[in-house]
Amino acid sequence: MPKLAERNSAIPAGFESFFKGAPPGCIRLTVGEPDFPTPREVVEAAKQDLDAGDTHYVATGGKEVLVRAIQEKLKRENHLDYTLDEITVTVGAKEALVDASLALLNPGDEVLIPAPYWPSYDPICVYAGARAVPFGLEPNHYHPDLEAMKSAVTKRTKAILINSPNNPTGAAYGRLELKAMVDLAVDRDLYLISDEIYEHMIYGGRSHFAVASFPGAFERTVTINGFSKAFAMTGWRFGYTAAPKELAVPMRRIHMHAVTHPASFAHRAASVALTQCAGSVRTMVEEYDRRRKFLAKELNAVPGWRLPEPEGAFYAFPDVRKTGLSSAQVYDKLLAAGVQVIPGHLFPRGEGYLRISYATSMKDLQTASERIKKTFAPA
Repeated sequence: MPKLAERNSAIPAGFESFFKGAPPGCIRLTVGEPDFPTPREVVEAAKQDLDAGDTHYVATGGKEVLVRAIQEKLKRENHLDYTLDEITVTVGAKEALVDASLALLNPGDEVLIPAPYWPSYDPICVYAGARAVPFGLEPNHYHPDLEAMKSAVTKRTKAILINSPNNPTGAAYGRLELKAMVDLAVDRDLYLISDEIYEHMIYGGRSHFAVASFPGAFERTVTINGFSKAFAMTGWRFGYTAAPKELAVPMRRIHMHAVTHPASFAHRAASVALTQCAGSVRTMVEEYDRRRKFLAKELNAVPGWRLPEPEGAFYAFPDVRKTGLSSAQVYDKLLAAGVQVIPGHLFPRGEGYLRISYATSMKDLQTASERIKKTFAPA
């Protein structure tokens, strides 16, 4: 047998095991997936087009009805002005990230990422022969340490990857810190890859700021977004990239040769999500906010746990280091008590933390909180 490509050895394993289920009666707080159904308007549009026989190839960049809806959304909500050929509809935001990585990075390049971060970023960089370089967060909260970011820049640095609101920490970066990251990219002539998939899930009066909207950022930024989180469409696999033509053209070529395009009969349905489903998004976000507040109060009452208030997405990332246990040990105790979370050591620089998804029912969160408090109650 010939040897597998060496890059395979750099792709971490283990994370996938937390999405294969849990013991009977165990409450799973692991999956980053909305527990709401896809809005009915979206489903009906797809059914209509499927019944009409819309099952054949479409334009590689996406049907115009969807690409134009994305264009209008970016202009209306994010103050970004792209032409239709600068937008490509992808098979989820994950494919968009892979396209950006393969188009922008060369072997030996480095990508700066605030850590902890989503574990898929590492292998996505590896696909291009590049390397993710984590830099730390400010003490006591989950926002980037800007001085650490500057210190991490080397002659090999090619890009900064930004994910706000953030998975796994739940942090939503503010205007000034995003500007500082953009300013560094401009000063050092770096690309910016901005994963904004959680943009609508932001709480407490905070605002989302599109990275490409900052002065000097547009021409060097790939904006990545999708439909999975805001519209409860994880299984539909629809995302998109938006970037100036110099960056958009090579990404679309990769997309064309890798996947051709997402399912034809769902393009109009995805456009319906952008144009008709704002009310559904608000309803979901209001419920996430209610769960977020509940969970923050409950987990901060657990001995040895500390949870800065989640600001966005639907994740809590409690610090459990004062329990004296490792992330894996806390995970094991919770699993024995009937609660499954994701231990922090599976996220780069996440040892001593847990990721808890509150994209589940309030009933389950209440039961899980009681089990957690009972498990860590003083002897």
